[in-house]
Amino acid sequence: MNATSIQQTSPTPVIFRPPLDIRALDISTAILISLGIVSNGIAILVIAFNHKKGNITHGILASMFTASLLYDTVYALPSHFFYIKLSTTAPLFCSLLRGIGLTLMFITTLHHCLICFNRYLSLAYPFKYRLRASFRYATPLIVMVWAAGIITGSAPYYTFRIPSTNRCIVTNLRSLESERIYLNIATGVLYFLPLGIMIISYSHLFYVINNKPKLLSLMRVNTVPQSFLELNKKLIQQTFAILGVYILLWMPYQTIFLIVTTGFGNFHLYNALRVLQLFALSYLVINPLLFMYHISTLRKGNARKNSEKPKPPCNNGHFTPTSTESKRTAIYESNV
Repeated sequence: MNATSIQQTSPTPVIFRPPLDIRALDISTAILISLGIVSNGIAILVIAFNHKKGNITHGILASMFTASLLYDTVYALPSHFFYIKLSTTAPLFCSLLRGIGLTLMFITTLHHCLICFNRYLSLAYPFKYRLRASFRYATPLIVMVWAAGIITGSAPYYTFRIPSTNRCIVTNLRSLESERIYLNIATGVLYFLPLGIMIISYSHLFYVINNKPKLLSLMRVNTVPQSFLELNKKLIQQTFAILGVYILLWMPYQTIFLIVTTGFGNFHLYNALRVLQLFALSYLVINPLLFMYHISTLRKGNARKNSEKPKPPCNNGHFTPTSTESKRTAIYESNV
């Protein structure tokens, strides 16, 4: 009876070891995981020692880089190189590995949503955004993102896949239908749905910043200077490009992973999953580099704008910001 129970709840790790050139894949995976740990760790340190510790964007990015660092160290590294050993020496942690990976993936995606939401508010409600553009206002949202990811990722462990302290339970074969329903709903709600919302939101922002009548109306209603809109345009373009990199490198892996783990895998999909995993890990390496370059570029742009001498007011009907408005714009730009 016990042997049957173990057989039903302890699948073989064939998903993680498809018959490819294992040595080359393992070396590539080890390099990418190491680079991901280094790049995310450096990015966190750069933000931590930055003089703008209350910056809302920096706070969101630091939280996202922390999730990526944990993904590499707590999930990717053990599941790739210590899975067999963990299944015998630490069966409880082995049972939790898949949930840890899904949790951190959900959290990373939701942080992209926070960045998109931050950009939308900065353009649609500039004055209100300037008054609240501090990490203090972003903290509850960041806490909600982590809570949503942890609650969703851990749901199987108090429902249909109870972890055990004496054997590694990756998938409960007696509740395959529950596994499929959970993975489909969780991935759909916390991964694919947020990606769809972000694509729609960024598309709308692109329409606004590239539509001249809309821009003129925005400047007139909110009395914002042209430099504010130029800064937002550049910012939105760069963050949308970073989101595109995330979709390109991570979505194929996540899609195949969903198919394989819900019981529809075959020999070719197992091989594809292992190769696509390299692209997903490479995203964790380049994501902090892209955002650091993005922030550095914007900081240089802000410094250049602040060094420019203000032009005298003109009476030809064009908008010229007052000293108070210029100060507010400078406050906003310092929160980029």
